[in-house]
Amino acid sequence: MGKNITSVFLLVFVWTCFNVFGQDEKKAHGLVSNFEQSFDFQPEKKYSREDGLKYNEAEYTNHPDFGRLPVDAPYGKRVVEDLSKRTADERYYIDLDDPTFFYVQKAATPINFEKDGYLVAIHPYLSPSQNGVYKAERQPYPAELNTLNKNAVIYIDGQEFSFSNYSLVATLPDGTQETFSANWEAIQVGNEGALIENIFPKIDLRILFSKGQIKTEFILTEQPVYTELEFTDEIGFNNDFELIEDTENHRGKLLVRSSDQTPFLKIGAVKSFDASQAKELASIHPYINDENHLKFICDATFLHNPELTYPLLIDPLFTAVGPVNSAVGVIGSLESPASCSSTLNVNFPGGSTPWDFSAAWSIYADECFYNWYYYGYWPCYTGEAQVSITSNCGGRSPATGIWNCSPGCSNPGTWNPTLPFAASGTQSLAQCYTPSCSNQTLSFSFNLDRNSGCPSFGGADQCNWSSSWCITLNQWQVTVQGRSLETLGNTSTGNGYTAVVSSNCLGNSTLDPTVQYGVPGYSYSWSTGATTPTITVSNASSGATYTADVTDACGTTRTATFDITCPLAVTLTKFDAVNLEREVLLEWETATEQDNDYFVVQRSTDGIHFENIGMVKGAGNSNTTRYYHFSDPEPYAHISYYRLEIVDFQGTRDYSSTESVVRNNTDGSIQLIPNPAKESVNVVYTASVQDEYTILINSSRGERMLEKVVEVKKGMQSTHFDVSGLASGIYIVQILTKHEVFSERLIIE
Repeated sequence: MGKNITSVFLLVFVWTCFNVFGQDEKKAHGLVSNFEQSFDFQPEKKYSREDGLKYNEAEYTNHPDFGRLPVDAPYGKRVVEDLSKRTADERYYIDLDDPTFFYVQKAATPINFEKDGYLVAIHPYLSPSQNGVYKAERQPYPAELNTLNKNAVIYIDGQEFSFSNYSLVATLPDGTQETFSANWEAIQVGNEGALIENIFPKIDLRILFSKGQIKTEFILTEQPVYTELEFTDEIGFNNDFELIEDTENHRGKLLVRSSDQTPFLKIGAVKSFDASQAKELASIHPYINDENHLKFICDATFLHNPELTYPLLIDPLFTAVGPVNSAVGVIGSLESPASCSSTLNVNFPGGSTPWDFSAAWSIYADECFYNWYYYGYWPCYTGEAQVSITSNCGGRSPATGIWNCSPGCSNPGTWNPTLPFAASGTQSLAQCYTPSCSNQTLSFSFNLDRNSGCPSFGGADQCNWSSSWCITLNQWQVTVQGRSLETLGNTSTGNGYTAVVSSNCLGNSTLDPTVQYGVPGYSYSWSTGATTPTITVSNASSGATYTADVTDACGTTRTATFDITCPLAVTLTKFDAVNLEREVLLEWETATEQDNDYFVVQRSTDGIHFENIGMVKGAGNSNTTRYYHFSDPEPYAHISYYRLEIVDFQGTRDYSSTESVVRNNTDGSIQLIPNPAKESVNVVYTASVQDEYTILINSSRGERMLEKVVEVKKGMQSTHFDVSGLASGIYIVQILTKHEVFSERLIIE
């Protein structure tokens, strides 16, 4: 089995960067860094079938990822992926809000993998599988959390490796010992892992899952009464493998290898760190290998050191699954101002403008390599990493200075930030490239250094990651945002825009498609036959349409569409509907009128569908205040909505706002308690028959704000509404059945 494994896989016991005091996601100098896991299940990012078919052939509806987005899709954007353009380390997205925007994503290590004949996105998150088992299967090295067996599992080439199956022997001051089995009763599980509270007395266990990695860490919440803690992890694998000391510098202390001596898993030292984050208090706890029972001991000298500040974090396990020896861009670090550099080349499509840039990376902080042998353990902090990104056309991010991990980074471990679009200098990385009709290669360099005190001599300080452990770039990826040819700004369809000419259609109007991006120069073809960048129309007719086909130097064409409308020249300053019990009086005023022929009075039961109930002659042309009224002798029994249709001499129509009138209920069947209301209201009503009742809360203009459908029996009923989300104002409560309609006015304070 081991002969077909060509890469080295690592299981390394190392320190974490996650702060035990629980910080939320924060921005540090423009970076977005998640310092603390939330143990719940978040919904997967998705897009609709309709949106997917806009940019994918129908055959891709069978793709496992059709309709779902990778976890590292462009940050803060609503996108759909073109699945036909996937490679092992690339993806291509289109912006659903502004389709002239697209995104090319490129990674230094694989972000997609072959599965069942498809390139599937690597998705390291857990999801429920069966009772007590959670799996992260969509990755080359599937992993799982088994709460029944009380362990974590990772699979490499179909072989199972299990760990995190702990027990504890605790020694009291009088020398007696207590043995504890792991207690997994108080467990919280989410996408990123699990938190097990009191797995042992006053000790929590955190298990974190990420891309090809499983990491566990103990949290001692307070100083124990014990003088010694002996942790034992039962490592599980089949007889074809053995656990030995690592003598070949595979970045670990122990090694799991196959019978043909191919290394699969690496095990490093157990490290601990207290809440003060003082380097001089960090400790190493050597392993004892007892026939696959891996032990480490925390003794009294360590546990009862008066300088320690609890909680104390002991980090026995970090699983990094390769292939690390072939991962492009994995580099070590040099002490500032020197740096190590990794370069990614992005194939950018021709005919488009490079516009913005986003990046994400994973940096691991471990220890000063040579100090381990000469002066003892001296940890390196993630906060000591210094990052800048450059493009070979002269762009730089950040514009000045460096990116670093802050706050909560005064410890070793992993730093996984996102550099979002429009951060310092990101646009310079893309926009320094000249748009071209041909595909071009955009080259970006990740520059990594450190401000640590690790001495610089010998092989311990160089860009080779295997001998420079202090600060290591494990992986990184970039996303380049591009823009294709646009007319009249960003569009909802990606092919033109409808402009409305707001005038009275008299005089001249200039139509300008406002061309941007693509590759200059541009040619124009108007529906009038003109070939100029703009045209002028005189005395246009309402309803007329003009189009301009704009073509850039690469042959890309966009169509700008101009629909001419001529808003009515009537200034309506007042429109009221007054309840007079037997009838409704409508009153309105105009300040000015131009070519105004007449008003049509319209009535509705729902504020949507209107009928004509009368006509009032307009003034034609007027510059003085005009007063109008109309009486509706037959308003609806409960609520009536009214509006005016305004018609000019050319037959062009416009509409007023909508007003409503609520008449008193004939049977007093609705009570609103309280009324006025602030946070909630109870709708109390008498049901005359057993029926399905629809209860609505509408705005005064007929907009449906809240709705409930209830099955009620005959007699007094009460239905509760939370109205805390409604703005202050007047609302209409309606009760609708198959047989009757009731309404009442509600005031929200």
